Amino acid sequence: MSKTVVCLGGSIESLPILRKVKAMGHRLIVVDGNEHAIGRDIADIFISASCYHAEQVVPVLKGLNIPFDAVLCAAIDAPMVAAEVAHAFGLPGLTPVQAAPGADKAKQIHVLTRAGI
Repeated sequence: MSKTVVCLGGSIESLPILRKVKAMGHRLIVVDGNEHAIGRDIADIFISASCYHAEQVVPVLKGLNIPFDAVLCAAIDAPMVAAEVAHAFGLPGLTPVQAAPGADKAKQIHVLTRAGI
């Protein structure tokens, strides 16, 4: 069964991930702040919005009025936005609180060190 996957990031670095989503037979929604991002060409739906700002991404996704099955970062470092999208649409993923250390390298190192990793 085909799923709808939201990929944050549409740059050349994202292409292997985007292509894999398409090869798996899923509908691909690409979000990127560059309206000319290369990922636009393979997306079923392209959204020109900053992948680093949930306040831009979530309202546009809500406006599509379609169900989503997954959200992931495609070669970008935006765990907070992915978490906000997952939370807004009831998707599996980190909560915004869990994702917060991933958005700050110093916090990330501190949390991982405290966990013995």
